Amino acid sequence: MTFSPESASDAAVDLLNEYNALLQAQGLPPIVATPANALWLIFLALGSKIQSQDELIAQAVNSFNLALSDDQQIVNFLPAAGTELIPGAFTSVILEVVAGAGTLTVPSGSVLPYGDVNFTTVSGITLPASGIGEVIALCNTLGPVVVGPNQLTSFSTSFPNLVSVTNPSAGVTGRNDETPTGARNRLIRGETIGWNLNGVQRAIGSISGITACKVYFNFDTQNNMVLEGGMAVLPRHALIVIAGTDTSGTEIASTYMGLMSAPTDGDQFQNYTFLSGQVVAVNFQEADEQNLWVRVFYDLDQDTQAGFESSIDQIIEALVFQIGQTVTQETICNALLGFQPAAIVGAEVSLDGVTYGNKVQADGTSVPVVFNVEVVGV
Repeated sequence: MTFSPESASDAAVDLLNEYNALLQAQGLPPIVATPANALWLIFLALGSKIQSQDELIAQAVNSFNLALSDDQQIVNFLPAAGTELIPGAFTSVILEVVAGAGTLTVPSGSVLPYGDVNFTTVSGITLPASGIGEVIALCNTLGPVVVGPNQLTSFSTSFPNLVSVTNPSAGVTGRNDETPTGARNRLIRGETIGWNLNGVQRAIGSISGITACKVYFNFDTQNNMVLEGGMAVLPRHALIVIAGTDTSGTEIASTYMGLMSAPTDGDQFQNYTFLSGQVVAVNFQEADEQNLWVRVFYDLDQDTQAGFESSIDQIIEALVFQIGQTVTQETICNALLGFQPAAIVGAEVSLDGVTYGNKVQADGTSVPVVFNVEVVGV
C-alpha cells in the first residue's frame, strides 16, 4: 500500500473548490484564490495542517514497508526479524615470530605499523632461544584492510633476541559496521537469522571478529558427506568453518546451540552450558588459505600506459573471496571492468599454477587468496 501526502496548496485548492461548490448551489459568486482574499489565506493555513497530518499518516503506512520506512524503523524491525545490525570486524593476521640466541618475549599489545594503520598483538608470546611461534594481531582500524603475505615485518618497539617477525599468509580482511541501508537490503532479501542452516551461518558470521562463515550439515544417516578438498562431515553432523577469530571465545558455541543442536565436527571447540548444567562441546574449523593463481590477458594491439601491470596486480590482490568460493574468469574481469591503462580481453584462474581454466572451485574449508598474478599480452 502506498499513500502520498497532499501538499498544502493542493489541499487548499480542494477546500476552495468545495467552498465554491456550496456558493454556486446558493447562486452566489465564487471566490478567487488570491493573497488579498482572507478566506483563501484560511484555506492555505488549513491546507498546511492537512499536509502535516498526511505526512504523519504516510510515515505510519511506510513504517510497515521495508523499502519505504526510515532508517530508525529499520533498526526497530531487526529484533522482530530475529537479527540485529551486524558489527564490523577488524582485519586479523597470524604472525610468525622467530627468536635468536636467547629467550624472546613479545608482550600483548605490541604494535606493527602498516601504512596508515597499526596491527596489535592480542596476546603475548615467550619463546626459547631459536624458537619459532605464532601470535594473532588485529588492525586498530575497523573495516576491510587488505594485507598480503609478508607485509608486516617489524614491531614499532625493539625486543631483545628478536630475529624476525612476519605474516606468512595474507590477513583475514575485516568488514565495516552494517548500516541501516545494508540491513534494509538484507531484510528485503530475507537474509535474517532463522532456525535453519542458513540462519546459523548468518548468525555465526555476524559474530564480532568473524569475517566469514560456512556451516555444512550432512543430512545422510549413514554415509559421510565429503566436501571439495576431502574434508568429511559425519552423518547427521554439522561442520562450522570460520575465517577470523571469535574474540569472546564463547559466542560460536552459544550462537550455534541457540539455533541448532546437531553434533559438530572440527579440530577446535567451545563449551556450551545448558540451564540444566549439561556441558556440550561445539566443534568448529578455522578456514585454511588456498593459493590462487590468476592470469590476465590484454590486447597487444591497443595502447597501454606505463605501469599498468602493477595496477592490475594491486586490483586483483585486493579481491576478497569467501570460504569454498568458486572463482571464475568473470570474477576477475568484473574487478577490472573499466580499466583504462590497458584493454583487458580475458582471464584464467588456477589452484596449482599449472592448470588454468575458466573457473576453479576452492576447497570447502578454504578461502582462496591471490598468490600470483601474471599479465599476458595477446
